[in-house]
Amino acid sequence: MNLPIIESERIKHRQSKDEFAAFLGVSKRTVSNWQSGKTQMPLSKLLFLSQNWNCSVDYLLGLSKDE
Repeated sequence: MNLPIIESERIKHRQSKDEFAAFLGVSKRTVSNWQSGKTQMPLSKLLFLSQNWNCSVDYLLGLSKDE
């Protein structure tokens, strides 16, 4: 799964890759695996981001342009 919206939101929220991984409670390698498509981001992490960044899961997945 390519995660361009999540990556742009990470940058918008001024989180380094290390800070982002710690924010989600995972390793930097795990985030890298999500970005490369080796593994999928769990729904629980998408919900966590959606709640903390005040946007929809659809937006984070690129299914909607509305946050």
